Amino acid sequence: PFHILIFKSRQRSYRELPMRLFEFGTVYRYEKSGVIHGLTRVRGMTQDDAHIFCSRAR
Repeated sequence: PFHILIFKSRQRSYRELPMRLFEFGTVYRYEKSGVIHGLTRVRGMTQDDAHIFCSRAR
């Protein structure tokens, strides 16, 4: 995930923590023909991904 690279790109002060970063990503999967019906198995979707970075003391 790109937000982990952003967090690791420089040294952080304890004053900046906790820091919450998130991103939206488009995910595609190609299932066999006939198994996709309704929302149980879709070909593409937008998925959110989030992490909270904090100090070891927390």
